[in-house]
Amino acid sequence: MDTYQDQKSIQLTNELREYLLQVGIREPELLKKLREQTANMPERNMQILPEQGQFLAMLVKILNPSRILEIGTYTGYSSLCMALALPNTNITALDKNAEWTKIAKKYWQEANVDNRIQLTIGPAIETLKT
Repeated sequence: MDTYQDQKSIQLTNELREYLLQVGIREPELLKKLREQTANMPERNMQILPEQGQFLAMLVKILNPSRILEIGTYTGYSSLCMALALPNTNITALDKNAEWTKIAKKYWQEANVDNRIQLTIGPAIETLKT
């Protein structure tokens, strides 16, 4: 079930988009589970699409940073994409909502990447100062 059928990251015909999603996206089961859980939330439009997550993972693999700063974590899909792509990289994640990030923490633990993601709750304008 495509929980994001109304959202498109690039303009394609519906048939071509469906084909690309079926054959081109390699979304691990845990990310799919997180995406589907987030799809039931009122703020679901804040989550990136699977193809954007795959692109983000490819980008961080190419850049190979030792640290990543994520401003706006929501339920953790993006940070989980990056953490799975780079097993030796630490991520600092900032968000203002502890309820959303409770979901993120659950999936980080399940993926065994929680030891590499430091989460700070509060307005980024303040938490970036620390």
